[in-house]
Amino acid sequence: LAPMRYGARALFDDGDNASLRFAMTFDSAPQATRQIALRKQLTTGQFVGRTGQMSDLLTLDSTHTDGPTGWLDFDFNPDTARFMDGEGPLLFATCSP
Repeated sequence: LAPMRYGARALFDDGDNASLRFAMTFDSAPQATRQIALRKQLTTGQFVGRTGQMSDLLTLDSTHTDGPTGWLDFDFNPDTARFMDGEGPLLFATCSP
């Protein structure tokens, strides 16, 4: 994993569906493509810093890159999943120097 230059996370909720986006900017477009592919692999399996599996709370909907920026979009149930309260790391999205 390479460190990000910038990272951000956002919640979208239209009343019926909720999604969570993790955006990351890297040094170059090729690096962003590689990093999003690597971080996509880290969205499965054990939920590091929490109990259970990633898929218990998050469903990866899509990944994208645009130049040096890439993002991971997830669907989730806001009634059962909390992510903005500091309740443990999301290592695929927060690795930085």
